[in-house]
Amino acid sequence: MEPLTEFEIAGKRFPFGAKRCTCEEAQTWWAEYDRQKAEEKRLEEERERRARLDRLFQLSMLPTRWKSRTFESFEVTNDNRDAFQTAKEYVEQFRPSEGKGLIFTGTVGLGKTHLSAAIAMELLSREYSAVFGTVTTLLDEFRSAYDNDRIHHADVMRQLTRCDLLIVDDLGKEKVTDWVEQMVYELINTRYENNKSLIVTTNMTLTDIRDKYTERGAAIVSRILEMCKGVKMTGRDRRRMNIAI
Repeated sequence: MEPLTEFEIAGKRFPFGAKRCTCEEAQTWWAEYDRQKAEEKRLEEERERRARLDRLFQLSMLPTRWKSRTFESFEVTNDNRDAFQTAKEYVEQFRPSEGKGLIFTGTVGLGKTHLSAAIAMELLSREYSAVFGTVTTLLDEFRSAYDNDRIHHADVMRQLTRCDLLIVDDLGKEKVTDWVEQMVYELINTRYENNKSLIVTTNMTLTDIRDKYTERGAAIVSRILEMCKGVKMTGRDRRRMNIAI
């Protein structure tokens, strides 16, 4: 469609660029013209924003189930109220260049993953980049790179180390090999050195994680402690509360 070069008001034609007439008919015409242009701009900006959000969510690796785990869907109790508030405050105070994080600890079914996913969902909606996964799923990205000529190991490392927030869910459940230990250390250490934010959830104590990662466990735990504020979650397993025991 060719751009308009002139317009018509009350049967008279004028070239674009001409000084706007101040008569009543012209003012009415220009008001509608400006409104339409503003709406077109708004719609285009919204399309561009939606495209950016779609891309961020695609790169986030957030599983479909966890996309429904928002702050609004979290059941707040006396046991988890402080953790819930800490998670909300983390979002409001989030600064990607400060490298601040959280580590949620506690037994299964207390909402650690839910709160972490809620943080990711909220930050993604604000157009921050976040990646979510267990050690196993995160490292699967590296394994896939070895079998895909279009994806390179370095590209995966950049995605996981440069995103605004990396969430490592259920740290300690993975089977530790020399390669897994090296990659976990490299991921955490690179983010540590570059002041990038990290959130960790785990059912284990940090002492157990240190012992499980026999060669670099002390270094991994030390960096997590420096980067992340501890959030201890207590209470009953919320999953088991939904069934008769």
